[in-house]
Amino acid sequence: MPYNIERAADVLDCLTGFLKPAYFMLELEGCLRAADDDCEDVTLLIADIDNMLSVNDRYGHAAGDAALKTLAEHLKRADEKNFSHIRYGGDAFAVIMPSCEKEKAFLTIEKIREAYCNADILFESEGEAKTIKCSFTGGIATYREDGQNAVELLRKAENALYRAKTSGRNKICIAKEEKMVTKTSHYATEQLHRLSALAKERGIGEAIILREALDEILKKYADKKSPPNGKTVLIVDDAPFMRMMLKDILTKKGYEVRGEADNGKTAVEVINMEFCDFVLLDIAMPEMDGIGVLQNICKRDGQRIIMVSALCDPPTVIECVEHGADYFVAKPFQQETLVSALTRPSEQCFDRSKLDEYAKRISETKIPIDHPLTQPEIEKIFK
Repeated sequence: MPYNIERAADVLDCLTGFLKPAYFMLELEGCLRAADDDCEDVTLLIADIDNMLSVNDRYGHAAGDAALKTLAEHLKRADEKNFSHIRYGGDAFAVIMPSCEKEKAFLTIEKIREAYCNADILFESEGEAKTIKCSFTGGIATYREDGQNAVELLRKAENALYRAKTSGRNKICIAKEEKMVTKTSHYATEQLHRLSALAKERGIGEAIILREALDEILKKYADKKSPPNGKTVLIVDDAPFMRMMLKDILTKKGYEVRGEADNGKTAVEVINMEFCDFVLLDIAMPEMDGIGVLQNICKRDGQRIIMVSALCDPPTVIECVEHGADYFVAKPFQQETLVSALTRPSEQCFDRSKLDEYAKRISETKIPIDHPLTQPEIEKIFK
């Protein structure tokens, strides 16, 4: 693909040969600009291997690496010379398919899914050759039909992936029109009247009360697999799949996910009402973006705000620092990177008094202002 990225070794993942995660958004936006020029469709696949943690735990990382390499090989076979393949993060992959309608993309990826789940994946363990079976799940969305820009398209593909995973895995789902369900579909009229009266009495939104009640129900019936480490987290991201993935990582590491928000306006209400040790905050969201959230919250002592976003160009990261973000994790991310951000000593977090120094370091690296920073670049510049 000729879109802004040279296929040099430093931009390619050594295990799969795909583009590294940091170049995903740059590549996607380049493909969409070319599609505008040619009036062509662009279809995006976001996929990940099913139960990868179990594969690594049961068979070792050699088996996990083999599963990743094998899926990469299968995805490459669908390459029509103009497809872009990205290791989206961890066990997740993205395939950008220019000049490819949604139905054609679905049939192509569905054939790959069938071939992959039937393949014998060969790996070596303790000097012996062994094989395992794996499967993957994916979500597909098409430019203009499902999203008018890169962020919308990614969100729709992630939402489709979320539906595929929650409905059984080992399948490909296509993005569909999103519709909100009214509260009256789920509650009696008397209940809604009482809810409205309570919200007015307390001076808070009805949605906050409902989420608080739902959290209590979920806590009551949840099967807690690991003891909490005493730290609480609020997840703010408009993509259901991303919230699900973050929650899965955090709960397995012993954090208590106190709540979730899918837009900036709700996030401000929740953050200002209830203390959480950590807030994981996306930038591109409806109603109010992540920087708007930073500007409108009352940050408390001991609270850490960590941006988790694909919008990681130097000016955006600097603006986040200026408005009180403590750290930045670039999407797509490795699990270890997220955990490291949570456990990072305070002296290694962002320091607003060093804004000029940060800007100078960026200038010295000669990184273009529209270039997405990689996680190592973020850690080097903002150390």
